[in-house]
Amino acid sequence: GTLYGKNATGGAVSFYSKNPSLSENEGYATAGFGNYGAYSLNAAVGGPLIDNQLGVRAAVMYEKRDGWVHSVVPGVEPLNGVDALAGRLSFLYRPSDNLTASLKVAVTRSGGTPYGAHALNVDPAYFSGTIDWFDNGAKYAVHKDIRNDSVALKIEWQASEHATLTSVTGFDYGRWYSKSDDGGLPVTLRLDDPNTYYSSTNDFSEELRLASRDSGAFGWLAGLYFGRESTHATVEYHFFDSYDLGYFALPDTTPLFGFDEYNSFDQLKDSKAVFLNTTFAVTPAVTLHAGARYTKDKVTISNFYALEGGPLAP
Repeated sequence: GTLYGKNATGGAVSFYSKNPSLSENEGYATAGFGNYGAYSLNAAVGGPLIDNQLGVRAAVMYEKRDGWVHSVVPGVEPLNGVDALAGRLSFLYRPSDNLTASLKVAVTRSGGTPYGAHALNVDPAYFSGTIDWFDNGAKYAVHKDIRNDSVALKIEWQASEHATLTSVTGFDYGRWYSKSDDGGLPVTLRLDDPNTYYSSTNDFSEELRLASRDSGAFGWLAGLYFGRESTHATVEYHFFDSYDLGYFALPDTTPLFGFDEYNSFDQLKDSKAVFLNTTFAVTPAVTLHAGARYTKDKVTISNFYALEGGPLAP
């Protein structure tokens, strides 16, 4: 938690995308195939634009797979499908031995049919019909829309013989839209209409670190962090819209059908942190670690809206 924050006290897995080469051209391409009509393509190419100074690398990935949960309702596509496309463009700039900068821009688009819910009352253990374990009664298969755009800039400067200053700046935009038949029941009387899930987020972060370099047995790293997350979330549920359940009514006692829920809100979160991590090599096989981190978060909820009710007519 000292270096990665309060959410990593149990450990963290770091993924690092490959940097462009400054000395040689390189690339690769792979393809994969599987059942349910699955196939995938991965490729990358890169090399120096200016030898030993400026390099570029482009990578792309596409994955497609049909769904594996089949609806007994005619005309509905299999659920749990995959249709994902991602690309990344990276630049590496090294104008001197003391200064390195990398810029990475990534875009991801993910579609395919939504997940397939398996309702308990169509489980073979409870339902005597023809629906087996990998079937359900979903009446809709609206393709999901998941997007992510990100930019990351990392600058490393050897400020002195024994210290390196690093700046890491990041921006992320995410969007998630999914409309799914959560009940999965094979009926058409609006018992469980599609539910809608939508959220979007704009995130910015900046981390500034100063770390020891070639300092012998004792090593240290000190840093500052600031992050801002702006999130909008919406959830909408529809159940039993063909039935007067007696739960809701207008002020004049006009009954409302079904049991519907809707809520949305905006959340703004600012996070600030300061941290210090130290190491001491007692022997080549024994190293002592000590560190501390202070974090302050501020979360603001606004435009909160919640509704329970239903339609005037089935």
